[in-house]
Amino acid sequence: MRGSRATLVLAIAQMGPVHLADTRASVVARLVEMLREAKARGADVVVFPELALTTFFPRYWMREEEAVERFFEKTMPNPAVQPLVDEARKLGVGFYLGYAELTPQNRRFDTAILVDRIGGSIIAAPTGEIVAQSTSEDDEVIAARIDLALGENFRRHVFNFAEHRRPEHYRLIVERTGAGDPLP
Repeated sequence: MRGSRATLVLAIAQMGPVHLADTRASVVARLVEMLREAKARGADVVVFPELALTTFFPRYWMREEEAVERFFEKTMPNPAVQPLVDEARKLGVGFYLGYAELTPQNRRFDTAILVDRIGGSIIAAPTGEIVAQSTSEDDEVIAARIDLALGENFRRHVFNFAEHRRPEHYRLIVERTGAGDPLP
């Protein structure tokens, strides 16, 4: 946090394509470079995308065992990702890393529900205004100074769900199954 107001610089590290032949080490090296760029732009926190360490593997046909071995992390951090953790610690930058993980029962999560989208990363204010936007589908860092007090103001006054929630109006949704006649 900087100054008297609760602000931080948030960076989004958009990734270009990760190919099936890319090694985990080469992908982590890209993440480390984007982490350094984000720090040079003043970032306090960097957000990497989901499945940042692998290609979008549901589009490839392979045995379940091979997919689990190639794409899912059994522990985190692990030796392949440790350079990113070490660099973040050295730079004093927090980060979020989306990755494919196994469940405690050693099963993978259903990633087939994810869509094959890349690029178009944005940082949006609580008002919905875009405050930073990527310009490519490649590795790219965008950043914006975030005023956390603005978010708190919106939570308390504009989107105060606790105050404005009206569950009595949801009854029809939870009681009816299938189509029904319109209400009078």
